Amino acid sequence: MTGMGRSGGGILVSMLVVLAWGCRHDTAPPRSPRAALADRAPVVPSPPVEAPAAAPVAAPSAPAPKSDIESEEYFVYDDLIRSEYCGEDIDLIVVADRTAFGHDEAGALNDAVEQMRVMLPHPQPETIDDFARRNAERRPLRADRFFRPRPQPGSNDRIVLGPMVKMISEREQEELFKGHDGWKRFYAAYPRSQGIVDVSAVGFNGDRTQALLYVGNQSHWLAGAGFYMLLEKKGDKWEIVAKNMCWIS
Repeated sequence: MTGMGRSGGGILVSMLVVLAWGCRHDTAPPRSPRAALADRAPVVPSPPVEAPAAAPVAAPSAPAPKSDIESEEYFVYDDLIRSEYCGEDIDLIVVADRTAFGHDEAGALNDAVEQMRVMLPHPQPETIDDFARRNAERRPLRADRFFRPRPQPGSNDRIVLGPMVKMISEREQEELFKGHDGWKRFYAAYPRSQGIVDVSAVGFNGDRTQALLYVGNQSHWLAGAGFYMLLEKKGDKWEIVAKNMCWIS
């Protein structure tokens, strides 16, 4: 065979090998060593995509404990009485033993609430609503809750505000004032007192920085008046910011 024949024969053999490979294998021919190494490399999983965190939901504020509200209520009474009814000649405060909001006739509470809305400057609606709710029924008052020791802000010292307090019942008032000498008999039983003070339950706003109540005081037959009072808490004290007279004698 000539050189050309041998060359042509080699080409022919190579073509036959390729054709034979294709006929015997359904898969692709072997890959390069680099590709084979890549196939054997461990597969590192992609980090999971985290869903965006949900915004935290604020927990509803817990209602103020009843004892805290009652403590603040008596602090309101203390500061109001000290401001309005204490003096050098007063050693005793006499308080009716049940709450009142003025006159007791039917519809009086609704009338009181409407008068507060109209006559007092800037009472918050929630303060008025709380006053109406807490005065739907008359409540007993306790002498030992008035003028209790109160913590002084920024100090461990404790201070006591105001004179002694005594309660008087409706029945006792009826007995004392049966005759024309009722006030003489009263002051014999309660010397150096301011007369008889009536207070309502106190209505507060949500954060207890505003307070609304009725207070009346009678010290003789023609010496008395009743008011709707609006107070604001300033520091550790309650201060009267507005009042509206609702009766006078």
